[in-house]
Amino acid sequence: MPAQSLGAPEPPSGVHVAPGWRRWLPGAAAAGAAAVVGLATAMASGAFSARGDSRPPAPPPAESAEVTALSKLHEWLRAKGADVPRVQIQRSQAGPGAGLGVFATATVHSPRPGASWWSWLWPGRAGGGSQREPVALASFPLAAAITVRTACEDPVLGEQFSWMLDKQLLDERTAVMVYLLIERLRGDRSRFAPWIESLPRSFDVPVTFSDSELAELRGTTLHRATATVSKRMRETWSRLEVPLAAVARNLGLRPPAWEDWVWAYCVFWSRGQSLPVPESGAASSALARHSAGRGDQIPIQILEGLVPGLDFCNHRHSPAPQCWWEVVAPERPSPAAKDGGGMGSGLGMAEWDDVMCARVELLQAYGLRPQFFLPHPDRVAAAAGPSGAAPTKAAKGRAAAGKEDAAPGSAAAEGADADSAPLVLPGEVLDTLEVFVLNFQELAVRSKALQAKMEERRAARTAGEPLAAMAQHSPVLELSALRARYERMSLAELRHWQQALGLRMASLTTFLRLLEVKVVELEGEEGTGPLEADEQLLQQLDQAAEPASSTSGAALADNVTSAQQAKQQQQQRRLHSALVYRMGQKELARAWLVRAKGELRSILALMRDMQSRQESLERSQL
Repeated sequence: MPAQSLGAPEPPSGVHVAPGWRRWLPGAAAAGAAAVVGLATAMASGAFSARGDSRPPAPPPAESAEVTALSKLHEWLRAKGADVPRVQIQRSQAGPGAGLGVFATATVHSPRPGASWWSWLWPGRAGGGSQREPVALASFPLAAAITVRTACEDPVLGEQFSWMLDKQLLDERTAVMVYLLIERLRGDRSRFAPWIESLPRSFDVPVTFSDSELAELRGTTLHRATATVSKRMRETWSRLEVPLAAVARNLGLRPPAWEDWVWAYCVFWSRGQSLPVPESGAASSALARHSAGRGDQIPIQILEGLVPGLDFCNHRHSPAPQCWWEVVAPERPSPAAKDGGGMGSGLGMAEWDDVMCARVELLQAYGLRPQFFLPHPDRVAAAAGPSGAAPTKAAKGRAAAGKEDAAPGSAAAEGADADSAPLVLPGEVLDTLEVFVLNFQELAVRSKALQAKMEERRAARTAGEPLAAMAQHSPVLELSALRARYERMSLAELRHWQQALGLRMASLTTFLRLLEVKVVELEGEEGTGPLEADEQLLQQLDQAAEPASSTSGAALADNVTSAQQAKQQQQQRRLHSALVYRMGQKELARAWLVRAKGELRSILALMRDMQSRQESLERSQL
């Protein structure tokens, strides 16, 4: 089920762009001064800037009421200090329910330093397109952001929010949601009224599904996650309902309802961002160090919140957007912040034995969690390339040659067959799996090696030397390459690789069992049935959707109200989305299961051949 909500153009991560383009870029600008980036562009101190090569704007909406509302929104943003001369917030043409988005009013670009002179005239030719300097399209002031500070500094509500934070009724995230909820109840009296008026009225996300609609996701990760989130939302609301009713009563507002809380929750998680605020504050927030470009260090406090205007930035998947956003902080000296303390496990779970505690501590030391997310195996293999776990072309050729020379039905032929479609697992997945199959002695060796490596990194950091990237902890095993040379290995090499392959076999066996459990959860009695049945149901829904769209007028004539029709369309849309999502989960689980079984067969065949070779060498030495 897509995480994106109807009418809300932002996923939970805030600004949604293609992989590789969303990033923090350190930068600085003199307070109140203009920064020249290709074209002269004003950059306000302490602001967020949207940058990049732009696209022409979408066609303007026809509804006069929406035009008026958007005009008020632009005026409000400019009054708050937003610099938006090159962009407009308009109705997106990406599809039904796409909501509002930020569109550039003109195509702008600037050549990078060293670009050829003709790149000014033909930016897309002669390599000029790759030499363009980013141009600031818009900036949004931090002063207009909604964070926990905004709530605590509110002239009317600040005291109540400080009290609720002190009594731990709120955390920093919840404070933003509650503040947004109250501001919405204020209506035209809210200082954020033009922006709130432009937000979606409702959301079509799993936490708003009925029980029957949510049941269409049984067995999926999303089903369990939704149940967990919904339970947490109910628990939070049970703590907030009474004090919020009192706050609303003091303001002369109606008491907030559960639906108001759901709306505020969805707005935050579809538009919220981690905001690096250039001042220190709440003790619960982490302090980061931000380079101002000249070696000066500016303390940055990370707060979570909403930035009106910036929250409308959303991008199509195709063509890939050439834009990103960055923080522009004032260029001023600041005392360097000291580094934080050391690393702690924070487990405190006495019911675990020493081995399990050692596993979790090692996992935490690796910076990993006891879970992982897998894209399609073909994507992982393509990303790994020749240098990853995927076999090289030469190795594949040697494997093919070995298969031709091997007798049919032999272990070598079996291994070559399984190796034709190798399994490529991300390094962090292998590391996680291996941590849970190592014995206590192996865990101690790994922990000692990791501690020594961390000491080396601390010494390098103290000496000002560059830090080497942390490598994958599990060895990269190219089975084709090992098969091609195992007959030339010494006895010591054979024993070494037998041990490495044994560890990999244990990891893959664990992985295989996890996948089998996942397939049963998705397609078993507690799930939603086999993938093939879903494919048939989706085809039926698609076929029924075409005549339904042409008979909408007849439905109204048959005393079906527009509200009823909208409800039916919503149910069909949710069922369609649930089908697409759970089918994707089933396809992924099956694809990984096939690869894992093939890899396990290949490892077993190679280990048998290595064992035979090892025994032969041992007999020859007698």
